[in-house]
Amino acid sequence: MRKKPTGYSSTTPVSAISDAVASELNNAGTTTYTYDHRGRRKTVDAPNTTAAAGTLLANVTNTLYFPDGSVKETNGDQTYRTTSTYDYAARMKTMATYRISGVADTTTWNDESWSGRLSSKRDAMSMGPSYTYSNAGRLKTRTWARGYRTRYDYVSGRLTATRYFTSAASDTGSNAGNDYYAGDIGYTYNRLGQRLRLVTAKTTSQPATSITYAYNPSAPFQLLSETNAVDPDLTFAAATGASGASGVSVTEGTVLPSLQRTVSHKTDTLLRLTGSILLDGATTELETTLAYHPTQGRLAQVTARLGGTDRNFYYMSYQYGSYHRVQ
Repeated sequence: MRKKPTGYSSTTPVSAISDAVASELNNAGTTTYTYDHRGRRKTVDAPNTTAAAGTLLANVTNTLYFPDGSVKETNGDQTYRTTSTYDYAARMKTMATYRISGVADTTTWNDESWSGRLSSKRDAMSMGPSYTYSNAGRLKTRTWARGYRTRYDYVSGRLTATRYFTSAASDTGSNAGNDYYAGDIGYTYNRLGQRLRLVTAKTTSQPATSITYAYNPSAPFQLLSETNAVDPDLTFAAATGASGASGVSVTEGTVLPSLQRTVSHKTDTLLRLTGSILLDGATTELETTLAYHPTQGRLAQVTARLGGTDRNFYYMSYQYGSYHRVQ
């Protein structure tokens, strides 16, 4: 039997032939939208909020555009005013935030002149991350304002490891990371390039962990399950040589994995996701089921089950003429 809903959400289109949303109604109230002659959203009038003194506060946000359609400015009752500029290629160049009227905190994006790739981002204090790239244009390093660095290792164009360092000086370009909070991450792949395993190295503050992926042999691109485990003494070595494109070399430790959980996915004959189950061994802890309309094929219901009891239900209906908008 269909249960009485405890929450509700619906949308109203601008017109019968438009996918633009004029208003949304849910438990918090009604949000209305207006658009300019080019269909760009001009205002968002969200439900009012209540101040500590008990007075109602308006909650309207306005957006202004450049002639090419890029956002020029946003302002509103409950948001800081921001203005943006762009370069000749329509890439973000600056964003100024006015926390105090007339005083701008400006963030700047700096691009490589010859490639257009982002080389750094700087806030109003001239602090921010810097980036370098491989010869093939892939992100190679990211150095944060505090000096910490992340390095990305590739073999045959495939990401095989993410390394974390406490400083740029501690990164030689090929060594393991030395961050005691963030463990290095290694990846392995099958011959189709699908990820088979993600392993995180142990550090002085956390054990090693792993995620193992399983695919349907009859439908290779269908993910069947993901198994997450705390694997205290698991290690991995860098990918090298002809086999390096398959990812890092993982060495299992002598300590058995703990806190292992598996998410198993179910599909129908059309390979649509029909549910997922969280398993502790063979014991079901949580289950989510998706049901589709028998003739339209669109998602109709989502059910969440905890401890064998249905806890939450979500029902979807669709507006006439719309292939994607939930009513």
